[in-house]
Amino acid sequence: MPFVMTTLLGIGPRPARSWLDSLFSAAYAQELASGGTGCDTAHRRLVFIMSLQASAVRSTAHMVTTLLEAARTHAASAASMAATVAATAPTATAAAPATVDPARPRTTVVHCRNAPPAPDTYDVYIGRGIGTTNERWGRPCLWGNGFKIQGSNTTTARQTAANRHREWLHRPEQAGLRAAVRRELRGLRLGCWCQQPGPCHGHNLCEVADADIDDDADGTAL
Repeated sequence: MPFVMTTLLGIGPRPARSWLDSLFSAAYAQELASGGTGCDTAHRRLVFIMSLQASAVRSTAHMVTTLLEAARTHAASAASMAATVAATAPTATAAAPATVDPARPRTTVVHCRNAPPAPDTYDVYIGRGIGTTNERWGRPCLWGNGFKIQGSNTTTARQTAANRHREWLHRPEQAGLRAAVRRELRGLRLGCWCQQPGPCHGHNLCEVADADIDDDADGTAL
């Protein structure tokens, strides 16, 4: 099409114009020799160019139609494949309920306000003990956070201490502690001095207590 149009307007590339002129040069010379003006040859030249244009338009239209049909076919095939994959692929939401027992109480963290036993507020004290014996109220404190709050008692500082405890709790050498947490704290209310809701190492204990699997746990007691 660009070749035909530019040749018709007389602004096409030189080889194209030369080729088109060569087709009618003999006829043009013959018409002039016979006393004609060359108009008939010019008319035939114009008709030839218009036929080339029409042929190019038909070819382009056919190509566009073919491409559109191919695109529609591929789109339908892709949609069918996507539907098949969506129908056969397992979904995370369908498998999740099998790992959780809804009847089992979840372990929670509450703010303790008095000494144990305190059935009205909490079941197990998880705060730190006092002094070198790590006891409080005459009892050993097994579940306290060994990482103290640094600086002011802000939410950020408490979260930092809780994060350090969580990293420590999940170390391989703490497998026995995690097993004890699941065995002794699961489903209970854990009492700590941290205001709730808010950051507290007790949430790390809840996470471990409510877990169903721990590959590193060896089941040994504290």
